[in-house]
Amino acid sequence: MREEGGRVLVFCGMGISRSASLAITYLMSREKLCLLEAYRAVQRKRPCVCPNVGFFRQMIRIEEETTGKVLCRFCYSCQMIDGSIVKASVG
Repeated sequence: MREEGGRVLVFCGMGISRSASLAITYLMSREKLCLLEAYRAVQRKRPCVCPNVGFFRQMIRIEEETTGKVLCRFCYSCQMIDGSIVKASVG
């Protein structure tokens, strides 16, 4: 059951790829955001997020399955999604 203003901790080793992908996919599913909107929402809370290419492929496929169209494109060679750089430097 969802509570107004509720919080949840999603944890993985570095909090960059797996947990970010889960949070993005949740926002796409639950809040009906497109992939780019969900990605940006998660990135605003945690700027270092950088889902790996495999997770991006899966999220693009989920977006296509739920909306019937591909709203975002991911450039694997330059790590960009619709013109927004997604490769974060962690250091």
